This record gives sequence, structure tokens and C-alpha cells, in this order.
Amino acid sequence: HLILLPFMIIFMTVHFFLQNAQQFHSSKTYLGPRQWSPLALWQFREYNELPHIFDDRINRSLSAADTYLNSFHNQYLLILARCLTYICGAFMATLLLVSIISENALLYVHVGEHNLLWYLGIFSVGFAVSRSFIPDESKALEHRDVLVNTICSHTHYFPEKWINSPDST
Repeated sequence: HLILLPFMIIFMTVHFFLQNAQQFHSSKTYLGPRQWSPLALWQFREYNELPHIFDDRINRSLSAADTYLNSFHNQYLLILARCLTYICGAFMATLLLVSIISENALLYVHVGEHNLLWYLGIFSVGFAVSRSFIPDESKALEHRDVLVNTICSHTHYFPEKWINSPDST
């Protein structure tokens, strides 16, 4: 078994990334999904509530809570991400145009120590990462009051400081 262990580790790692690549690409979550803290779960739990009913109620609140948190954006990070997207996209378009004109140019033309194909990969990664920080403008966000009421209906927790301030986290 020890002889096959390195091959199994490599296989399991590649299998994990291939199996979850679509989810990583489409969900745009940063380092995993958000979840309620243990203190929040303790406050949301009702007296003598069965665990499976509590878990179901809390899981129903996660999508509304995630939508509510995604409605707040850091404007400085958004400006930086749009700038980086523009710059990386311009370099990518230029390199792709060079590859259309001369198909061997990406492999044999070197800038510094690396060929142009390496730079195309780096700019593609920069483009993808910066695009993940830009919110989707086509999605119409629900009004924050409705989202707070939806969250409160599932968690059964509505402190008084939330009544007049749905525009704060």
C-alpha cells in the first residue's frame, strides 16, 4: 500500500480539482461559503427545538443572508478591480492578436526570461481574479428591507437595532 500512496495522493488531488472546477468557477465565493457563527446559531436556536428542524430553518436563511451581504460593495476595491480587468484584458487581446497574425510568436518570442504564452497565462489569471471582485450589474438586487425580513423570518431573531437600519451590516 505504501508503494501506491504517492500515486493515490496525486490522483485524489487531481480528481478533487476536476470535480469541483465548475463550482469554483461559477460560485465566485472567496475561500468557501459564508456561514453563521456559533454565537449566532446559539442565539437563533429556540427552546426544545429539534436539531434537524433547526438546521433546515438556518439553511433556508443562508441564501437571503448571502444576497444581503453581497449588496454591499467596497468602492475602492471595485475601482481597482475594474482597472486591473481593463489592463489585463488589453494585454490579453494584444497577445491573442499577435497569435492570430503569427501562430509561433507566442512560443518563440521571449520578453525577459519567459515567452509570450507565459504572459498570456499570467494576464488571464489576473483578468479572472479581478473579474471575481466586480459584482454582476445585471442581477437586480432585492430591496434590503425585504431581505432583512426574510432573514428574520427564518432565524426568528429580530433585534430592535435592525428595525430602522437595513442599510448597515
